[in-house]
Amino acid sequence: MNEDAAHALGAVVDGKKVGDSKNFVCFSFYANKNMTMVDGGFLASPNKKMAEHARSLRLHGLSSDAWNRFHNKSKLIFEVTELGYKYNTNDVHAAIGRVQLKKFSTNQKKRTQFASIYDSVFSDVPGVTLQQKKFSDEKTKHALHLYTVVLDSVLYRGGRDKVIELLRKEGVFAVVHYLPLHQHLLYQDKFRLSSNDFPVARYVGENIISLPLLPQLKEVDARIIAETTKKVLLNFLKRNH
Repeated sequence: MNEDAAHALGAVVDGKKVGDSKNFVCFSFYANKNMTMVDGGFLASPNKKMAEHARSLRLHGLSSDAWNRFHNKSKLIFEVTELGYKYNTNDVHAAIGRVQLKKFSTNQKKRTQFASIYDSVFSDVPGVTLQQKKFSDEKTKHALHLYTVVLDSVLYRGGRDKVIELLRKEGVFAVVHYLPLHQHLLYQDKFRLSSNDFPVARYVGENIISLPLLPQLKEVDARIIAETTKKVLLNFLKRNH
């Protein structure tokens, strides 16, 4: 079994960090992730044999990577033992990642601080469902890759896109994460899915909003974003009811 932890670096479940598993666990270091190497990712596994196999597959299926080839003076020829890929990270990306890793803990604290501000400001706004997260429980930690809210489809009458438009006019760059998989044409064709399948995923996908949550923000920025968003939501409700 494999685990997709692309958005989960820093998360803790039942006192156990995500990635501390007997399975392969995949992390993403794309530019907008909590820790970045600009692109690329990381594959974790406690199984030495599986990890060695993955190392071979990531570089064309060669029996040894470039580092080991140049340091093994007793062997001149290395073979492709099976069909592999070119998934290796380059040294420039790795250097960026090493610096980002040193900042990770501090950046996570900032994300937690800003998310707490958002939660506090939005707590009395009607029809807004907040992320389920516990800031005071060390056994359960949200990775806070994104900060999202889900709008009540009745109160906001399908006006999620209009809310985003109004937020952007106020200088808050809200976005949508993400269109549910079963609504993408590829998956609809491949698995014969309808857009009406998986009603919960569809509901969330049609009503979710992501707000800026970057460690580069200052506390005053987070409060402005939160108060501006609250104002837009309350004004929207007032005009439409």
